[in-house]
Amino acid sequence: KQGQNPKLVLLISGKRFSGKDYLSNILTTQLNQPDQTKTLLIGSVTKRLYAATSPTIDYHQLVHDRHYKEPHREGLTRLYEEMYAQDALFEVREVVESISLGQKEVVIVADVRLLEEVEYFKEVYGGKVLLLRIDCRLG
Repeated sequence: KQGQNPKLVLLISGKRFSGKDYLSNILTTQLNQPDQTKTLLIGSVTKRLYAATSPTIDYHQLVHDRHYKEPHREGLTRLYEEMYAQDALFEVREVVESISLGQKEVVIVADVRLLEEVEYFKEVYGGKVLLLRIDCRLG
């Protein structure tokens, strides 16, 4: 069942280690309205599915601990590719479902990687979508 649509869906995009999660955390903290704001991570969908494959894999650590995640990267990538081959938007569809159930005014979606993901969000939420692309170069 669809809930209230958000007023803003902020998509944060960028390469690995560019600061997407960091920025989404800062924005969430600065907005300081937990009853009206929600942050979702697209990649958490694959991490949840991957963690469910073994009782020794800690979902929370996969999402929040880069060093814990690194040894699992190959398995995560393999699972993502298998799921993507079946449905290129499997992660985005689940995030959209979470948004519709959450009834928040502002939703921040970190880790948007593909143009087709952005297009799907725009198809669902129209002019309420704002894309923020981080371009971070070291050196």
